[in-house]
Amino acid sequence: MEENTVAKWYHLLSIGWEAFRFFPPFDPQSLLGPYYSWMPPHDSRSEFALLKPWNFKQVSNLLLDLTLPAHSHTPRNGIDYILPEFITDRFWRPSRYLVQPDPFGQVTSFQDERWFFINGIATNEDVARLNGQLIADMFYRPVTLIQNATNSIVRDLLQCIMGKSFKMDPHLQLQQTMTEPAYKATKAIIQALKDPMVKKVVVLAHSQGTIIVSNVLRALGKALKLFHEHCEEGVQASRSATEVHKELEDLELNPIEQVAYYTLVGEGDEIAVGEAAFMSELHLLEKLEVYTFANCADKMRYLIHNKSGVGVEGTLPYVENFANEYDLVARLGILSAQNKAEKSLIHIDGPCFVRKGKAGGGHLLNEHYLLPIQKYLTQGGDNPYQPSGEFWGVSSRLYQYYEGGRVD
Repeated sequence: MEENTVAKWYHLLSIGWEAFRFFPPFDPQSLLGPYYSWMPPHDSRSEFALLKPWNFKQVSNLLLDLTLPAHSHTPRNGIDYILPEFITDRFWRPSRYLVQPDPFGQVTSFQDERWFFINGIATNEDVARLNGQLIADMFYRPVTLIQNATNSIVRDLLQCIMGKSFKMDPHLQLQQTMTEPAYKATKAIIQALKDPMVKKVVVLAHSQGTIIVSNVLRALGKALKLFHEHCEEGVQASRSATEVHKELEDLELNPIEQVAYYTLVGEGDEIAVGEAAFMSELHLLEKLEVYTFANCADKMRYLIHNKSGVGVEGTLPYVENFANEYDLVARLGILSAQNKAEKSLIHIDGPCFVRKGKAGGGHLLNEHYLLPIQKYLTQGGDNPYQPSGEFWGVSSRLYQYYEGGRVD
């Protein structure tokens, strides 16, 4: 086994060891919240509400999706013409774009903004739509769901491992370095950033979705760097897409970086490489805001660091993280003791807002993250998520979007 691969496995195991250092270990409350919260009644938008025993079809679909391994792409080689639809739907689950309108039934609200949500593991379409519904209800925005379709819990975990720590290993086959939702997310997010009518692109990610977003940011950063280098060469004349693609063949780009670059510069007959004004890193990244819940990525770094006139560091894109203290998944990333430690492979930028104490358990997005935030913003009381570490005293920008609020 390659030394680099051994080091990565050791790294994963050490992170896992640190994450489980609470009592009792393997406590289901770390994922499902306090025992007393498992019993009804539940808010209609809680994930627990999907498990109503009389809704047999919905419950059975969820259990089958979580247990039966499936492919994360559409059937190939004419299989969909041979097998009946109820079989192909069960064993081939490609990621899809789903649109959740705002609570007033509009998909054109806030036309100068684009909101995206990328879900985590063990999330089928029913759960993803429930997540999107609550996000739309809270912020009065239509939301595009980039559904990270579950391929069973086991395969989801394997995808997490591949996306978390093995994505940059040159000895792995490139096609294995990214999950399919990362391709869809990369194209959708960059296209939104390029749209001159869009002033803000907001991305919310949960659990495995944070790994996907971290990989999208990395690919976007590489694409912007390459584009900037082309512009610095002083090439003013447009070149054909074929010429640019040929140049990229000599660069070490994994598939998602290629997708990011092609989406960024365009895939038409002509690519205006010299026109850097609109395509500048600063202009694009000023639009982008990322909000994560239970961030379990290894790295989510700012793409631009610069100094303002008063000597304060400016960073782009804007990033916020929310985490429950005893959420096992968050303890694998943002709450890991190794986060930002010297020589650590974990480094997640942005303020982290932490919910502590007995209530700080649970991993479900709606039940354990969004609903407590909504309750606070609606009823007042103590803010469940307090800034930690160097960001003490910082307030969440996400809260300002509640019920249609705008942030300049």
